[in-house]
Amino acid sequence: MIRRKILYIGMSLIFVNCIQNKDDIYYSASEANAKVFQAYAVKDITCGKSHLVTTIFLGRIKVSALDGCLKAIELVPCPNWQTNDPTPSRCRSINYILK
Repeated sequence: MIRRKILYIGMSLIFVNCIQNKDDIYYSASEANAKVFQAYAVKDITCGKSHLVTTIFLGRIKVSALDGCLKAIELVPCPNWQTNDPTPSRCRSINYILK
């Protein structure tokens, strides 16, 4: 009984420690914006069209959400990239945290 309690408390502390390391699951706003600007620049060069970036993040972004956005930018075909605002919906729907 006591061993179970000790094991339970020990496992709880391990999980709390993993969750509290937020740097592993979030990009800062500046990191996220730099990655989006870079993805736009690469796509603009590849497709021969220049755009202003319309997606600006003001807070922390989940790594998985931003990676999905960057992949969506990469997968936009060049004919679709020629529009005025080719920002994929995956990038427009990203939530950020202002803390």
